[in-house]
Amino acid sequence: MTNKTKRLKGILATILVLALLGVLAGCGRGTADPNDPNQGIWKATTGEMFGITSNVEEFFGQGFTIELKANGKCVLNVDGEKANGTWTLDNGAFTVKGGGIECEGRLENGILTLNDVMGMGLNLVFEKEGGYQASNSGNAGANQLSDLQRQWNGTWYGVITINSGTGKYDDGVDDEDMYMVVDVDELGHGILTVYTADMEEWAYSPANAYDYGLESLSGIYKYSHEPMISLDWTFRLSPDTTEKYAITSDFTDFDGDAFNFSLFFKPWGADWEDEINFGRAGIHPPGYGDYMKKVNNNEPSPFDKGSTQSSDNAANNAFALSGKYIIVSMEEDGEDVLETLRLFGVSTEGIYIEFSSKSEFTMMMTFMGEEESTAGTYKVNGNTITLTTYEDDVEGTIDGNKITVVQDGTKMVFEKK
Repeated sequence: MTNKTKRLKGILATILVLALLGVLAGCGRGTADPNDPNQGIWKATTGEMFGITSNVEEFFGQGFTIELKANGKCVLNVDGEKANGTWTLDNGAFTVKGGGIECEGRLENGILTLNDVMGMGLNLVFEKEGGYQASNSGNAGANQLSDLQRQWNGTWYGVITINSGTGKYDDGVDDEDMYMVVDVDELGHGILTVYTADMEEWAYSPANAYDYGLESLSGIYKYSHEPMISLDWTFRLSPDTTEKYAITSDFTDFDGDAFNFSLFFKPWGADWEDEINFGRAGIHPPGYGDYMKKVNNNEPSPFDKGSTQSSDNAANNAFALSGKYIIVSMEEDGEDVLETLRLFGVSTEGIYIEFSSKSEFTMMMTFMGEEESTAGTYKVNGNTITLTTYEDDVEGTIDGNKITVVQDGTKMVFEKK
């Protein structure tokens, strides 16, 4: 092996394993959710092409498996080549994407089928290793949510009003917009986070969701690190509406000044016209006008999957960030890595990150005509972006239409195209 070849292999390892979150590693960390019978390893058994059915080994000598994991993630093993990917399931309609494969099929009653695999007209039938055990929860599937998740998960918009106060709060404080982000599992166990109008995290707590309310468990106020009063922090319906939830509690700041407050929230997208027109409780968010403009324009909430994304700053907004970012610069120990890659015939146009408006991303690299990809989620906080695949996190910075990622001495710059 020549020194140049060794160098190229080192560069590719740096790009794919260190910098691009282990695209080729196929580590697939994480375990399946035992409550979802669809999660686990599915093994292709037969393939059909041109009306002729054969064993899958006739098409893939080393087999074809898909390991379905929680949160819509998966690991594909196609003829001995592993790649991370994503999957969705909606009323039996199944999709999978990763490792250069993107196709649709069906997953229902313990049978998985994929149609027109790799554009070859090949249809595959899979069986689950260990057998398929139907769930009694009725909540299986990457896109199927329990009643509690449909009721509570997502962004809530509302207002904080100060009822009384001491010290600097003695003369009263104006009402302010507030946000709450809820993320619970199918059993109702999860997290609630409350944010100020400036998208600063104000309170955080583990929570239990019920059909009648949302209960905080041992939370803290991030501004003062004081514990929340859990008995107070149970959101219940206000008597005047069918969708507004409220609590009343106390807060003490770093200086020892305190106030008693009430929080009122409705799901993102709900209107507050009754409160405005009829004065019900006399309380509504002061920024309601701007909020309704966003809602009427079908704009996403300023939070996506709990990330602190400000709608007032395009760099912080997943909707504005979405698109394809192609690599334009890469340096390792002061050396221009991209130039070396070009010498070996690697097209840098094929190295990119594509962001969706739903806080999901796909990383792609094309080498010698073959595509390798991985999928994950991202968070934006100010000008910092965090890319996450399974348990791995890599941070970068946003500067206009460029994203810079530094990992283990390798600096990469991606530019939106």
